[in-house]
Amino acid sequence: MKRTVVVFSALVLLPILSLAQMPAIGVVANIEFSFHAGGKLLPAGTYEIKPTTTLENVLSVTNTKTGQSIVVPIVTSISKKLPSEGQIVFDKAGTDYYLAEVYVPGMDGLLVNGAPGQHTHVSVKSKK
Repeated sequence: MKRTVVVFSALVLLPILSLAQMPAIGVVANIEFSFHAGGKLLPAGTYEIKPTTTLENVLSVTNTKTGQSIVVPIVTSISKKLPSEGQIVFDKAGTDYYLAEVYVPGMDGLLVNGAPGQHTHVSVKSKK
């Protein structure tokens, strides 16, 4: 009986412990311009952008210096390729920049609501 409890406990705890040891999947980049994301204007700086583990279909956008974070809804996956380097793509409309696409290594690309109307694209490579 004691052995059964130990084996059962190990089977229950093993997946939880392995999740706790998994690195957070995301990208970190120095963004040299202010940009719109999730309906907010964010200042230039270094940001970590990653899918959240607690909410589905949203990205967490965190300023690494201040720790301030917002969530941005994901519209859809946009690429079946698995990028080897992280990349963040912004829509540029006039002088304004809008977070538009996020490419995390080993994942499909993620599309968020970018600029309304006509725009061009500006890419920023990830630090990690």
